[in-house]
Amino acid sequence: MISREIVYFDTEGAANLDATIETVVKRLEDGDIRKIVVFTGTGEGVLKLLPKAKGYKIYAVTFTPNLPRRTVSAGVESPGILDTLDSNEVIVIQGNLPFEEIIIPEVRDPKTAAIECTFDTLSGGLSLCVQAVIMCTEAGGVLPGEDVIAMCADTAIIATGCHKSFLFSPFDGLEIREILCKPRKLTITRAHRYSEKG
Repeated sequence: MISREIVYFDTEGAANLDATIETVVKRLEDGDIRKIVVFTGTGEGVLKLLPKAKGYKIYAVTFTPNLPRRTVSAGVESPGILDTLDSNEVIVIQGNLPFEEIIIPEVRDPKTAAIECTFDTLSGGLSLCVQAVIMCTEAGGVLPGEDVIAMCADTAIIATGCHKSFLFSPFDGLEIREILCKPRKLTITRAHRYSEKG
């Protein structure tokens, strides 16, 4: 039996980034994980993690650059950030998120929606962590079945590498082995619940 602490934040969002990084760094002290997969839109999380995780392989996973009509832009591709990541041997993986839908007006894929909604019951960031692991595995940075830490601004987990098509496979599917930190209240994912009107 292993007993570990889970850190719970009172709210979701980027305000928890520093505490998420501290939680990840503390877990690295156990010495059994060598790779960190960071989902990042701006590169800030990776830049803050770098000085505290020297000697670890870090992957920055982010959105496809210049995608039309995206509500969140990927700032990782700015030259200054890319140069810093490159000089610190951080591998940047950009692409469409595995759970993103093909755009068909007024149609939503129920399978994809169900997957995202299921992860969202634990944390809006959990879906981003899982998708980052899948993208990193498909890019060859993480081996299927390999334990890695995956993190975003407010959520960090230990999960096994997995290809998208095998996500739910009983043999090769992704496993979430540990939850290191997560928001206790889903103040962004379920914002209506916490709004003044709701």
